[in-house]
Amino acid sequence: MTAFLLKRLRRLHIAPGAEVLDFCCGSGTIAQALLQLQPRAALHLAEADALAVEAARCNVSELAERCYLGDGWGPVPAGLSLDHIILSPPVQPSVSALTASS
Repeated sequence: MTAFLLKRLRRLHIAPGAEVLDFCCGSGTIAQALLQLQPRAALHLAEADALAVEAARCNVSELAERCYLGDGWGPVPAGLSLDHIILSPPVQPSVSALTASS
């Protein structure tokens, strides 16, 4: 899923100063790519997994204060006006897929 999204990010036009949320940010891989594409974007990261948020804060240290821990929209600051929301949700294999490969 991440590789698929990374290939397609190049098609997205992000203006300087655009407010962008990397929702389900994981370790910050997508945020790093977004910063390479538009270093003047105002990126925010949100993630429900505490270990992933700590990794994102290390991997994209310049955004550490805008890495929000929590589930859903709860951790995202109220009133934040976003130009883009980038989402790479965690993909869990189904039970049938797991048993089919055995």
